[in-house]
Amino acid sequence: MPDFDRPEAQSTIAEGAESAPSQNGVVSIRYNFGPGSNRYCTGAMVAPNIVATALSCIAEFSKEPYFCRADGTTIGEPEAGAIDGLLDLSRLQVRVGFEFAFDQAPDATALQVVAPDADRLCGNDVAFVLLDAELSVNVLPMRIDGPPILGESFTAIGYGSTNPDPLNTNFTVERHYRSGLTVDEVMPPEPDPESTKEGLAPRTFGAPPILCGGDSGGPALSEHGAVIGLATANIGQTGLLCGAERSVYTQVAPFKDLVEEVFALTPYRIWREGEPAPLSVPAGGGCLRDDNCVGQRCDQRGPDAEEGICAATCDLDGDCDEGFECVFDDGANSGYCELSPPSSGLVSDGCSLADRAPGRSRPSAWGLLGLALLRRRR
Repeated sequence: MPDFDRPEAQSTIAEGAESAPSQNGVVSIRYNFGPGSNRYCTGAMVAPNIVATALSCIAEFSKEPYFCRADGTTIGEPEAGAIDGLLDLSRLQVRVGFEFAFDQAPDATALQVVAPDADRLCGNDVAFVLLDAELSVNVLPMRIDGPPILGESFTAIGYGSTNPDPLNTNFTVERHYRSGLTVDEVMPPEPDPESTKEGLAPRTFGAPPILCGGDSGGPALSEHGAVIGLATANIGQTGLLCGAERSVYTQVAPFKDLVEEVFALTPYRIWREGEPAPLSVPAGGGCLRDDNCVGQRCDQRGPDAEEGICAATCDLDGDCDEGFECVFDDGANSGYCELSPPSSGLVSDGCSLADRAPGRSRPSAWGLLGLALLRRRR
């Protein structure tokens, strides 16, 4: 790939700090309209192949300034905030990591979307996107059985930008976060036809003015690390200026049915706030503990490694990739694929069953890396 001249990265989440690798469950979303034309958003990985984001990130909608009302209507031009169908999902790209530059390749693209059947963004700015790859991230739990609590503290994370040139979308976005924020108003799940309240729609909650253009879809995380809301498109009288308007988040709980619908398309279970982390990371994916992995085995790359790789499980010959053998711990009903030792004489005959004394050996980093590349995309 040619060495592009990248513009400097722009700041995000007003007065936020740089996000750490431990927050890789929050990913960057880019919709590529064509050369030099991109729409950036943020998303929360709620399963290895499901990202929760804002509907405004994947839909066509009128971008005229507008405000939402408690009765579900809008203040502004007649078509302001109106949804005009979904964009071409094949152009929706997701990348894991601190930054997403305009010339960087994505880690996954969209396959399918589950979203509200609505004609307005107000109170409906949420979507769940099924990806074409399982990403090696620490997935996030969700609060789907109750609303945010007035006055509770949360952390905002996003890839928003203060790019000074709105016509130039060839720039790098970076992930930032800000903790200690407070839910200052919580709206009910249904419209109130008698209310004249302006600024917040049903199924949303308010927060301090911290969001920038590109933070849409970014999660509000509870003190337990659960997604309680997703940043909504905030197109008030000042447009998309960073931190200029009150922040608005769409609650996740009112869309529990959509969560269940998208998870029915995958082998994973919903991780609810307060529950133990699910065994959700397949073989070859990144892990911090054994209980992150479907196979319940997280092999570390080395004593100083921050992250390990989930080992593949095996039962019979041929279950393992070439150069690996199937090893059983004492009393175990299934084994794990490990790099065959040089002295074993095993070459390419698949997976050989072997008994091993307690204290199984660790495969080399290169062997695990090879397994990761063969088993899945990062």
